[in-house]
Amino acid sequence: MYADKIGNYSKALPHNNLGEVDLNSYQALIEALTTGNPDLFELIPLGGVAKLTDPQAAYAYEMAGPDSHHLSMIAPPAYSSAWNASEMAELYWQALTRDVPFLDYNTDPLTLAAASDLSKFSDFRGPKVNGAVTTGTLFRGDTPGDLVGLYISQFLCKDTPFGTTTFVQKYRTTVAGDDYMTSYEDWLNIQNGLAPSGQNQFDPTPRYIRNGRDMALWVYQDFSYQGTLTACLILLGFGQAALDPANPYLRSATQVGFPTFGGPHILDLVAGASRKALEAAWFQKWLVHRRLRPEAFGGDVQNVMTGAASYPINTELLNSQALSQVYS
Repeated sequence: MYADKIGNYSKALPHNNLGEVDLNSYQALIEALTTGNPDLFELIPLGGVAKLTDPQAAYAYEMAGPDSHHLSMIAPPAYSSAWNASEMAELYWQALTRDVPFLDYNTDPLTLAAASDLSKFSDFRGPKVNGAVTTGTLFRGDTPGDLVGLYISQFLCKDTPFGTTTFVQKYRTTVAGDDYMTSYEDWLNIQNGLAPSGQNQFDPTPRYIRNGRDMALWVYQDFSYQGTLTACLILLGFGQAALDPANPYLRSATQVGFPTFGGPHILDLVAGASRKALEAAWFQKWLVHRRLRPEAFGGDVQNVMTGAASYPINTELLNSQALSQVYS
């Protein structure tokens, strides 16, 4: 829709001072993706030291189950839409509240302000209660069970059996206020694929995940199925009580499952499902949507706020309380 490709993914390609992608480099990416020619991927001009993360995985096939291109994903919101504005406001509020403990969401002024502000958007699609975002629905998903109980899953808190030892889920995290890309130069360098200018400042004390900052670092450094593996190991620790009632060995007087319908089979399915899900996501990411990253959109917002550029950003975002707080 936009000749300057402001709505498209372009991280690691070269950009101008506004963060707009070099069109020749972007066209080289499109030509490689359109043809699927491996040689053309080697000719894509990059802007720094960062490489593209496995775009050719978009063409992967599976020997069992649906291939990635037989699965679908909803189209992302349009660049200038109220829906996109509300998603971005939610991300700004997540940044502002990253040091608020989950247990304080009901009382902290920042999370109360976040719920109030997001409730004002005309097309916010996160969960609500009686038409309003509350501190109990804030930053939660819309799949069954997401609003039940505390914000964080027990599977991220419970001790985890791991062979002959037990893994206590206390993780390394960064200290409060350890924020990044807060200068325009740092932001632009990251868009161009240059190395970060700073290093993480780590908390010397391992912690249970207690706030958005802890959760973000966990997600940043986890391996692809770490969460589901941890949950699976915890459940397998309950023995046969955790198995589906339809498991055929539950009705056997002489057998238990192992390579089939037992622990090794279940663990293999957990790992395999994660990789196949990544293939489906990568097909959508590279060959269908190519949606710009949120921090790239944040740069567009910054340029509009300073008058450096004019982009069709929805006014609901520009008038958001979250934006004024981040901008200040």
